[in-house]
Amino acid sequence: MVAHVRNTLKELPPTLDDTYLRILRNINKSYRLQVRDVLKMLAFSNRPLRLEEIVEALAFNLDTKSFDEDWRLEPLDVIEICSSLVAVVDPQVKDEGQHEDGNHEETMADDPNVSKKELRFAHYSVKEFLVSERTSTNWFHISEESAHALIADRCIHYLLCHLDMSEDLTRQHLLEYPFLEYAARNWYKHACLLETMDGNLNALIMQLFYPALNCCFQNWLKIWDPDREWAGVLPKEPELIVQPLYYTALIGFIDATNELITKGENVSVTGGYYGNPLCAASVNGHLEVVKFLVEEGGADVESKSNTGRTALSFAAYNGRLDVVEFLVEEGGADVESKDNYGQTPLSFAAAMGRLEAVKFLVEQGGADVESKDGKWGKTALDVARRGIWEGWRWGDPEGRKAVAAWLEEHSRITNRGSKGNVNDGG
Repeated sequence: MVAHVRNTLKELPPTLDDTYLRILRNINKSYRLQVRDVLKMLAFSNRPLRLEEIVEALAFNLDTKSFDEDWRLEPLDVIEICSSLVAVVDPQVKDEGQHEDGNHEETMADDPNVSKKELRFAHYSVKEFLVSERTSTNWFHISEESAHALIADRCIHYLLCHLDMSEDLTRQHLLEYPFLEYAARNWYKHACLLETMDGNLNALIMQLFYPALNCCFQNWLKIWDPDREWAGVLPKEPELIVQPLYYTALIGFIDATNELITKGENVSVTGGYYGNPLCAASVNGHLEVVKFLVEEGGADVESKSNTGRTALSFAAYNGRLDVVEFLVEEGGADVESKDNYGQTPLSFAAAMGRLEAVKFLVEQGGADVESKDGKWGKTALDVARRGIWEGWRWGDPEGRKAVAAWLEEHSRITNRGSKGNVNDGG
């Protein structure tokens, strides 16, 4: 008996890496592609994925590049092919340590809600092993770039496959196609994380955006609108949906923006929370898109949103310094432009605590630090100290303190200089 135990111990892998390598080697060769896709999704999804979502994402025919019922695995099959690398977790149970692995197949087979449970790595060290340089030559190695590319690709394919319909979209559709909500909410977030976007993915994106207001595009926005994320799932009325160019600018897709304008999209199209494509690109700091809209598309840098804000005001508000610099230096934007309440780009930068934007607007842009808004009569220094209105709670409190201190010092220097000039002239 002792000898048997000793022999068994000798057969155990000496390290955790060796343990995982042995598990990977033992994966059924017929399912290696699916297992690698699962591991990539678990490693870099934006939230834990339910088993039913992963089943949907895997039902993808690699030959036809489409979703195929014949390729759909059963939930328990997914757990089995991934071996002990994964665990099933009930999101309703707060104990983070609880999980069910492949050794509990009989229990899970009797569980009617197993597909609603989340599939996660069995241990944090599994992901660490798969993404580490130690496994860079292993077929199962996961790079962040490849994972985001895979997830973006599957998400867009899923939307194109299941949203090409003219009937009213309801929550029942989200139940019938469990991956729809994740795909709608996250495809562009994964795509934006790619360092380089290949032509195939760009082509897929264009299928979603063009022709304008196609069924897939409209239904995507009915499920999830990146322009109004706070509205939640299925918030939209069809008449509120604006043209695709607004969204490519908002998200920061330069290739899609270029192609849409080439196909005749109006760069001055109005609508959306930020009013127009240039303002949408500016608020999110998409400098390349901003440059293209202005230099190639001929966008008007003084075009305003419904609240009267220009692209410069939006960029200053969010502290997008490179966009602020471009709009002023290359675009000739008016640093004194006022919105419907009399707020200038400097006011917004000060209220949000964007010190570098404040410095640039004053020192290079020549913004008037004594300019007062039309509703509350506040200067940039006033809003840095107390916000634009009573109870202002946005921006960086420490940043506002730094802005207030800089503006105070700037005023002292300016006043000393003015007094000196007066004395010299006397």
